[in-house]
Amino acid sequence: MIGIEAKSTNFTVMTQKRPKLIRGLRSLPGGNSQYLETMRAILTWIDEAEKPTRENCLAWIKKTYSASRGVLTDYLQLLVRLDMVARTRTTELRLTEFGQEVLHADGEVRAELVAEQML
Repeated sequence: MIGIEAKSTNFTVMTQKRPKLIRGLRSLPGGNSQYLETMRAILTWIDEAEKPTRENCLAWIKKTYSASRGVLTDYLQLLVRLDMVARTRTTELRLTEFGQEVLHADGEVRAELVAEQML
């Protein structure tokens, strides 16, 4: 094509420029194929629990997905870092406005919301 110059890209440079948030993300229980469903399940539990504290949530995740304490903490922190879950002053958890939006979105829309938030 006239006037368009193709430039080569360097994958290493691209990965170094990714936001810190993406580089620090762990996967959720269930693996990559179940990522959004696991996220939805955790958000649903927080939304519907009578007293959704950090400890209660971690206990539910452990019972449901059988993971170590460190991994469980990372899962919950992921949702906080993605601005889907917030901690209140009384140690309770609540869904943010964005968390509510993700929870109630349909599959493709949910995937787009999460992808945009990660970028």
